[in-house]
Amino acid sequence: MSAVRLVTALAVAAAAAAKGVPPVLPLAEGSLRFAVLGNTGVGRVPEDLAEALADEQERTRFDLVLLTGDNITGEATPVAFREKFEEPFEDLRDVAVKFQAVLGNDDDPAERFYQGFNMGGERYYTFKPSHGDVRFFALDSTYMDDKQLRWLEDELGKAGEAWKVAVLHHPLHGTPPGGPGETLRPSLEPILARHRVAVVFAGHDYAYWRVPAHAGIHHFVSGAGGGRRGRGPAPEGGVRFDGPAFVVCEIAGDRLYFEARTVKGRLVDSGVVERAPSGGKR
Repeated sequence: MSAVRLVTALAVAAAAAAKGVPPVLPLAEGSLRFAVLGNTGVGRVPEDLAEALADEQERTRFDLVLLTGDNITGEATPVAFREKFEEPFEDLRDVAVKFQAVLGNDDDPAERFYQGFNMGGERYYTFKPSHGDVRFFALDSTYMDDKQLRWLEDELGKAGEAWKVAVLHHPLHGTPPGGPGETLRPSLEPILARHRVAVVFAGHDYAYWRVPAHAGIHHFVSGAGGGRRGRGPAPEGGVRFDGPAFVVCEIAGDRLYFEARTVKGRLVDSGVVERAPSGGKR
């Protein structure tokens, strides 16, 4: 680590201690570490947010980023990909960090063919990282038709990994009444609960927030990657931060550790999600 990056890491730790939010990632050998952020395409990714994310990668060595949609708002042109993705995340791409995207309601569906998003030309798909007992299910929440629901039921039923994690654009909980997530919830949540999905990551809102578990599923929103600032109350029983931010997670054994950080690397939330043992109570 360079001297500049070392000073930055020390400053991050000091700022976190000053705010009373302790870092929790154990940085365990063999664990899966990844970052989550969304709405990166609604404007230019703030330079200080991109730098904070690169600093965090040097500290935690995460090798995966989940993009929660609205990745390239508007027409998906080569210029748009360069300005809204390739240039802001150049430092991460240079060290072979892999990005996995889902489509948002303002995304051009053609983004699924862009190699940098690793969607394999599909609106929805599943993938297993090269290490860790984890499988991710990347969903298209804008067009959640019966075909996609049947696919999800089948793929979840076949998955043998200990951790099942869903990624989609529209939050299922914590949004105002009548939102897209509320419409999705009756058809989607029973499938996720039945197959013991532990965590759902979403975007859409220009903020970070999390809510208490519903049906045994923990919900996070990380949609503050594009420089726009959300405005809203904290979800009931949950935590909210309005401003550019990202989430970094570590799955080690039966625990998922998470830290939400701002553009200055300041911790605004952290904690641990315990995975229910197979066959146990949710």
